[in-house]
Amino acid sequence: MEHAIEINADDRPLEARDQTRRRTLKSGRIELKNQTSTIDVTIRDMSLSGALLLLKDIWTPPAEFGLLVLNSNNGKTQRHSCLKVWQKGTMVGVRFLV
Repeated sequence: MEHAIEINADDRPLEARDQTRRRTLKSGRIELKNQTSTIDVTIRDMSLSGALLLLKDIWTPPAEFGLLVLNSNNGKTQRHSCLKVWQKGTMVGVRFLV
């Protein structure tokens, strides 16, 4: 399901969520088909309820997928089930499913 989003002057989405996301620059992987296929992404900002992903190339992710967040500082990873909320080019906004 695609949603309309408002974009500000620097081509980033306007804040339209309950929790403010914090800017970050983490590596991540979209996991498809029970983790048998992965797509590398950069996580540009993140909150407890979602994230902004930056794809390396234009590609349309499925409506739901897994996201593996890699933390290079401590070597730990986090895994989230995600719902794609919007996409503009290589930017994808996701909500974490509980």
